[in-house]
Amino acid sequence: MNNSGEIVRKLAAIVFTDIVDFTRLSSIDEIKALDLIDKQRELLKPIVKSYDGEWLKEMGDGLLFSFKSSIKAVDCAIEIQHITKEYDDLDLRIGIHQGDILIRDQDIFGDDVNIASRIESCSAPLGIAISHKINGDISSNPKYKTKFLLSPKFKGVKQKIDVFAIINDNLPEPNINDLKIKIEPAQNNKYHIFFGTIFSIITISLIANFFLSSDEVVKTASIYSNTNNQFSSSTNHSEDINITIRKIHDYLGQTNIESNFEALVLSQELMAFDSTQGDFIALLGLSYAQRYLLNKGNGQLMDEAIHYLVKSNENPTINKDQ
Repeated sequence: MNNSGEIVRKLAAIVFTDIVDFTRLSSIDEIKALDLIDKQRELLKPIVKSYDGEWLKEMGDGLLFSFKSSIKAVDCAIEIQHITKEYDDLDLRIGIHQGDILIRDQDIFGDDVNIASRIESCSAPLGIAISHKINGDISSNPKYKTKFLLSPKFKGVKQKIDVFAIINDNLPEPNINDLKIKIEPAQNNKYHIFFGTIFSIITISLIANFFLSSDEVVKTASIYSNTNNQFSSSTNHSEDINITIRKIHDYLGQTNIESNFEALVLSQELMAFDSTQGDFIALLGLSYAQRYLLNKGNGQLMDEAIHYLVKSNENPTINKDQ
């Protein structure tokens, strides 16, 4: 930096790290937590330097580094995980992204820095999550193995980001259902579109089968049949998502309240990962339609179903136990 207030911009591989459960550790023993931060600094600074990395910022237990190449960033992150796992309570999550860093008066800014921190939240404890940009840089090197995780709409991020896990060197991959990531909340207009879509699905796609049959079991079975025919051959998703879709088919095929609720929950969870997918919306609509038929005449259960849909739309990461 040449002058005070001058902004320096540079393209780099950005690494963001965070200590797992540090808040809980701090609440139990603040002195031990501070000692852990000191130990982290003592261990990691020499490693970052050995890969020509730049130690940019410390934010409590979080650290921010940058590297001139994606390869060096990934190799450094792998070594960090191998070293720190030998120390009690020093379990890290690491996220890596490539983009612009803005530096002014020794402070760090930039949308890509924010993205790196969001990607870190997708990592498993002791694991490494990377963006599609980093994955593209290392994909031709056979020593790296990666696995696609998800394409979340991160809160405060306009870019489309695909997230991968590095799984070579015995690095763990996360359980997607356990991730606590900050997803952009639905806007009010999306709320109305959401329920409008469900209404359209019910009235247009299923009206003939719903109201031409007087047998409730036949009606709910027809929902399952329509769902199975429409989605069982889907090839637009990862295998994990296709497995979840097949589970929803199975639940709808059982035509009972408990199974329907499971279908409803799983459909909403899929929507949280990618709200642009029309078939996820349709699955949710089909679940809602079946619940309507199964609960016909039971206002309390219908109220519970509507309450769930409203709450889950406001909070895409809602837990099914709520």
